[in-house]
Amino acid sequence: MDEYGRARTVMAYVDIRDEVRTRHLLAAILEHGKRLVVPYCVADELELFLVDNLDELMPDTLGIPEPKAELRGLAERRVEIEQVDLIVVPGVAFDAGGGRIGHGGGYFDRLLCLARADTTLVAPAFECQIFPDVPMQPHDIFMHMVVTEKTIYRADSETSRRET
Repeated sequence: MDEYGRARTVMAYVDIRDEVRTRHLLAAILEHGKRLVVPYCVADELELFLVDNLDELMPDTLGIPEPKAELRGLAERRVEIEQVDLIVVPGVAFDAGGGRIGHGGGYFDRLLCLARADTTLVAPAFECQIFPDVPMQPHDIFMHMVVTEKTIYRADSETSRRET
């Protein structure tokens, strides 16, 4: 995707449970010379960590691989959401207009509302996760693209909106 090609800093979730697997994507981001950022939980918020090597991640909150505790405090490894150009977002259900339902904790919605307006939001999904319409709340964040094994659903500017 052109959006990925232009991105210097890419944030991607580390998969758990039945989410679309991102482990190969994480490695590819590093191989392509991009800055890889992964989220990790602190209380009920997501913090962002700059990854140099996938060995820096280990299972932590909810069994999700996260940065090792001794690396989290390093100032040079902390990233602000405003520095991210493209974000790969997990979810449970999606629609072709960019609607997304997550796992219910609101972690990503709270983070995504702080992203730059020009940051591209991409959700990988299986085609069986695409529904005609998913219910969205005012605080929910729409994706710009939902990418499945069959197609790329691109939300138009009227459908895709970001609430603040």
